[in-house]
Amino acid sequence: MHKLLGLLNTRYLFIKKSFKGFSFCLIAVSAFLSLCITVEDSAGQGLGNLQVIPTRIVFDGRKRSAQVNVINNGVEPATYRISFKNMRMKEDGSYEDIEKALPNEKFAEDLIRYSPRQVEIQPGESQIVRLLLRKKRGLPPGEYRSHMLFRAIPPETSGKSIESLAGEKGEIKIQLIPIFGITIPVIVRHGKGSATAGMEDLEVNDPKKPGKSPMLTLRLNRQGNRSLFGDMTAKFKPENGGDELEIGRVNGVAVFTPNKSRIVSLKLSPPEGVELKRGLLQVVYRENPDDGDKILAEKQLRVP
Repeated sequence: MHKLLGLLNTRYLFIKKSFKGFSFCLIAVSAFLSLCITVEDSAGQGLGNLQVIPTRIVFDGRKRSAQVNVINNGVEPATYRISFKNMRMKEDGSYEDIEKALPNEKFAEDLIRYSPRQVEIQPGESQIVRLLLRKKRGLPPGEYRSHMLFRAIPPETSGKSIESLAGEKGEIKIQLIPIFGITIPVIVRHGKGSATAGMEDLEVNDPKKPGKSPMLTLRLNRQGNRSLFGDMTAKFKPENGGDELEIGRVNGVAVFTPNKSRIVSLKLSPPEGVELKRGLLQVVYRENPDDGDKILAEKQLRVP
C-alpha cells in the first residue's frame, strides 16, 4: 500500500516593470514538486524512474546486515540522496511525518549505519546501499521502526529555462519539476515478540457511478508487540454452485506498531458475466510466501 505526499518547494524571480506610470512585478515560478511513495510489500516498487528492491528490511534474530538495490530505470543519469525519516501510519493506511513521538513509538534510525548516503546512477544501472545494525547496550526490548528515504536530486539546470522566459509577453510562467522519492520501512526487532491478526466490519460498497468496481472495506486488527505484514485476497463462490473465483487482491498490507488496527479497502473485480450477488465472499490475510505463507486471519461475508 502506498500514499503520495506532495510538497511544493518554490523558487521566485521578481522582474520589475513600468506600465503607464505604474510599477508592478512579474513573478516567474520554478516549482519542484516532490512526490514520495511509501511501500511495505516485498516486491520491488518504483515511482518515476526510481526503483528499490526490496521494499522492507527487518532485522530479527541474529541478522545484523542487509542491502537495498537502488535502480535507475530512466534514460539519463540520476542522483539520489538517502536518509532516514520517522513516519506514523494513520487509520486509513496513509502516513504522516512524526513531529512529536508518542510514548510507545520506538525509532530505528539511531540503530542503523548505512553507506553510501548519496549515489549517482547511470541509466539502466543500479547501486547497492548496505545497512549495518548496531544495537546499543541495554536496549529495551521491542520493535523499532524508521523509514529509509531515497529522494532524487534535481539537475543543476532545472528551472533555468523558465527564468529566461520570465519577461516575455508580461505573463507569469510556471514550471513544475517532479522530484521522485520512495521510503521503505526498516524494522529492528529486539527480544521476544509476536503478533496476531483479526478482521471485522466487512462491507461491500456498491459503486455510485456506472462502470466502477465495487469496494470491500474492513477493519484489520493487530494484537501483540510486533507489526503485521501480509497479502489480502478476496474470493467469491456463488450460491448456485459455480466455481470459487478470486475477485480481489492487495499485496503488502501492513499494520505497524503501535497501531492496533487500520481500515483496508479492496477493489473487487468479478469476471465479465459474474454478478456479485447471492454468494459467499471469503477474505484471507496471509504472510508473503517468503515469510512463510501462514494464514494470519480469514473471514467470510454472505452477499445477499
